[in-house]
Amino acid sequence: MNKKAFTFVEILIVVAIIGVLAVGVTAALNNMIDSSNTKHCQSNRASIEMAKTAFHRDHPTATTATAAQLLPYMRGQSALPTCPNGGVYTNTSDIDSVTSCTIHGNTL
Repeated sequence: MNKKAFTFVEILIVVAIIGVLAVGVTAALNNMIDSSNTKHCQSNRASIEMAKTAFHRDHPTATTATAAQLLPYMRGQSALPTCPNGGVYTNTSDIDSVTSCTIHGNTL
């Protein structure tokens, strides 16, 4: 009687291949998530910069602005945006300096 069944070694090889593929997919997904968070952070900082510019246009003598003063220029925001990775935005109140993130820097 000749039975057609998979051997233990063949099953182990298939499981190993699936494991290697899963690791590759997980790494690619992590890269996509990091890239998305970086772009989201850049967008948040650009919004803050545009709000500072609009505030400065309406108040040309002001050198600083509080979050409450910038919110009317942020279209529907109830607070200044935050970094999706948990970074802290700096220089949000100084009109003449570029807003930067403690994680992603200040590249816009």
